[in-house]
Amino acid sequence: MLDPLRNQSVIFDFIEKEEYFAIHAPRQTGKTTLLHELAHRLNKEGNYISVVF
Repeated sequence: MLDPLRNQSVIFDFIEKEEYFAIHAPRQTGKTTLLHELAHRLNKEGNYISVVF
């Protein structure tokens, strides 16, 4: 199984530059886990407020 958090630094680079990005992968590969972890980290850092629904 691939680590769903392996590209987190790349994604945060996109966020810092205010660029769009897409999460595209086969089912059950950790897309939702990645997004939940990103939201948690963004909220924890305090620079952004993210909402997951």
